[in-house]
Amino acid sequence: MSHVSFKRMVGFFLILFCTSAAAGKEKIPIRINIGAGYSDYRFEQAYQHQDLYVSATELAINAVVSQETIKKYKNKIPKKFRKAAGKLGEVSVGHIAVPQTLYLHPFDGRRKAWGGTWGVLPSFDLGLGPISFGLGGGVIASVMYHQDTQIKDSTFFARPGVRGEASLKLSLFDRYVILEAGVKKDYYLPQKFYSDHGVWKAAGYYAMIHFRIPFSVKAKI
Repeated sequence: MSHVSFKRMVGFFLILFCTSAAAGKEKIPIRINIGAGYSDYRFEQAYQHQDLYVSATELAINAVVSQETIKKYKNKIPKKFRKAAGKLGEVSVGHIAVPQTLYLHPFDGRRKAWGGTWGVLPSFDLGLGPISFGLGGGVIASVMYHQDTQIKDSTFFARPGVRGEASLKLSLFDRYVILEAGVKKDYYLPQKFYSDHGVWKAAGYYAMIHFRIPFSVKAKI
């Protein structure tokens, strides 16, 4: 499926399942996903000859449309997207106000950092059983204050960028509990940290646990 096709299909799901309740005619079952976990990010070439490592917390609060719901309303999906939609395990969309990542690196005797990454990052899962493979990505904006007492310097990182992510998920209790582990790759407009190199790339490795709450929205189908 091409990038353009995927964007259009995600847009269709947003219109279909996030319509205002005032205009609604039918209840659409979804699940509200709440997740959190630990991550470790590496900012490449932040120092002259060394990368920078920052501890962080991953957050997830989003609406999830299950494959059962997608199948139920399959005839409402434009014909050219139906085949691709049938292969998805689920579609997940978050809110830009909720940070994807919180950089919370307490003082470790040398360094400390705080900040966050926000973005619009739709994702989808492939796989029908308890194990699935997740893919996602989108536009992000990151801000982070970092201090290094050894070199007696600090910096404030603030850049727009893009993020891509891939993960492996294990579903438990009829998908009401999800265990997830994966990697996130961020690409930014370059900015200097503690060297002459402009930092433009970061990678985060994470593990999360998610809990899902049944919910419904009204939409005009």
